[in-house]
Amino acid sequence: MLNTPLQACSFVALDLETTGIQAVRHRIVEIGAIQCTWLGADTVFQSLIDPQCEISSTVIGIHGITPKMVTGQPFIEEI
Repeated sequence: MLNTPLQACSFVALDLETTGIQAVRHRIVEIGAIQCTWLGADTVFQSLIDPQCEISSTVIGIHGITPKMVTGQPFIEEI
């Protein structure tokens, strides 16, 4: 694999937005996956997630995801 030309490589980048930075205490509110190749990138998957907990105003200011946006969205177990 180390000798594979970059043009032949493909990978998936994951992006998570959360209710905070402590893995034990905070929860995921959005997940996205993007497939990247030499030719560019395509969104493979994206979903908001109901974290079933409060999202602080500080965190809302960082990622812009509000409680109203996640209400009625699937839970992480469903995703």
